[in-house]
This record gives sequence, C-alpha cells and structure tokens, in this order.
Amino acid sequence: MIEKKQTVLTRVKNNLVQSNEITMVIFLIIFGLVVYSINRDFLTVNNILNVLRASIFYFILGIGVTYVIISGELDLSVGSVVAFSGLVCTLLIVNGVPGVVSIILAILSTIFIGWIIGLLVTRLKIPSLVVTLGMLYSIRGIGLILTKGNTVAGLPDSFKKISQVELFGRIPIIIIYALVLGVIAHVILSYTKLGYHLKGVGGNKMAAEAVGIDIKRIKTIAFMISGFCAGLTGVLMASRISVGSPSAGSGYELYAIAAVIIGGTSLFGGIGSIAGTLLGAIFLSTLENGMLLMHVSPYWQSFVVGLVMIAAVGFDQYRRSIIWKVKS
Repeated sequence: MIEKKQTVLTRVKNNLVQSNEITMVIFLIIFGLVVYSINRDFLTVNNILNVLRASIFYFILGIGVTYVIISGELDLSVGSVVAFSGLVCTLLIVNGVPGVVSIILAILSTIFIGWIIGLLVTRLKIPSLVVTLGMLYSIRGIGLILTKGNTVAGLPDSFKKISQVELFGRIPIIIIYALVLGVIAHVILSYTKLGYHLKGVGGNKMAAEAVGIDIKRIKTIAFMISGFCAGLTGVLMASRISVGSPSAGSGYELYAIAAVIIGGTSLFGGIGSIAGTLLGAIFLSTLENGMLLMHVSPYWQSFVVGLVMIAAVGFDQYRRSIIWKVKS
C-alpha cells in the first residue's frame, strides 16, 4: 500500500514537473493570493486589465523569441528592432505614405533584418549571441541616425486608434491582437511541419540533419518570425504611445527572453510552447504589478526578475532530468 502511494505521488510529481503550464498557473495563483492578502486592489477588474495590458508587448515579442530559442539559437536584437519598426512606420506616415502601406513596409523591413541575422548565423557560422548583440546596438544606432534622437510626432488619429481602442469601453483591442497571433503561433508550432522541424533542430541537430531537415533554412525562418513579431510590436507600441521613439523597446529583449524562459522554453532548444510564453509574460507583469501594490521599491524589481530567471533555468535543468528518467 505504501509503495503504491509512493508510486502515485511520484507519478503526480513527474506530471507536474513535465507540464510547465500547470506549474506556472500554480505559481501565479500562489503569488496572486499573497499580493491580494496585502492589497485588496489586486483582484479588481481594472488592475487585472492593467496586468494583461502590460504583458501584451512581452508576449508578442516573446512569440518570436520562443521560435528562435526552440531552434537552439538566441535573439538579443528584438528590443532595438521594436524601435526601428516604430520609427520606419511613423516616419513614412508623417511623410504622406498611407498608414496601411507604412505598417506593411515597417514589418517587412524587420522580417528582412531577421533574414540577415539568419544568414549571418547559419551561413557565416557566427554565434547568434554575437550577431544579435551587435544588431542590438547597430539597429538602435540607425534609429538614432534617422531621427537625430528625436521622437516622431504628428501622427493621425486613425493610426493611434489601432492600439488605443478599447472594446466595450474597457478591454484593450491589443489583447485581441495578441490572442489571435498567439493561437496562430501555437497551431504552427504544435501542428505543422515547420513546428516539428523547429523542435527537431533545437532538440537534436545531428538527428535532424540525418533525416534531411534543412537546418539553415529552419533557423533562418525562426529569426524571420522573430523579426515579424518585433516589427508588429513596434508598430503597436508606436500607435499606443502616439509617437515613434528611438528609445522604444529598450530592455524589452531581456523581458521577452525572461518570459520565454519562465514559461518553460528550454535554453538548450527543442522544448517550449506558446502557452508557456503567454503565462511567462503574464507572470512578469503580475510580478511587477504585485510589487508595486506591495510598495516594494522599484530598484528591487530587476533584482527579483533576475532571480526568477535563474530559478526558471534551474527548474528547466531539473525538468529535463526528470523527463530523461521517465523516458529511460
């Protein structure tokens, strides 16, 4: 009887560890209850909407980063690409280019950046850490050159409404955008050949190559998807704040990576999910919101996020060991 109970408990533990989404939901509930016990405003409708609104840009950016990390690479350039996209879009608009055309051209430019990064990583064999770190600075520099460090103002109301409209007078429309994009990204990653190949390339490069998967092509596509997500984030952010800013997205690359890692995507590649990234983004914004409501000094926020990232990577290592034990 005791052995049977131990077996059941072990099986439950293994299932919880392997299902990172369930673990994340448990952590969110526990943290939420702690914050609520200190400040009752935490569970108000307005505050919950604030948390979701704050997590949107982390999530959209994190979708692209999820694809890259699952493929076994890293993208540190996305924060600068966000600013570049917003600047390209707003500069075109204020110079008379129709809004729709401006948005398309801005996003195409960031997809092109992703393609360039993919070529440098896969063809020239330069580590993605080095390439994207270099792009982080160079693309930010291009934005400063284009605007001489100034913001781009004078945008039409039609552009501002893209992100500022609230359904039923309360629900931000950007939440709908994010959910639609998340569903599409989930379907691609979970049910298509591309998603299967991405996980194969990141999980076992040699095995993927042996079965004929074009590793260079798959990784380049992952960077292009990341460029698309960063470009879309830049356009939505410019619409949200009503200006194109060369400093937009600063530091967002770290928060996007944090959301992805906290959401269970393995830094070693091959494992991850869009649902996990969504929960990771919500957890980050909940963490920030909760610390504010608990009157924790803002100086401690980055420290806490860093600790959470380290814990997430440590948990990932533990989870991988459990998975291998179960498989063996």
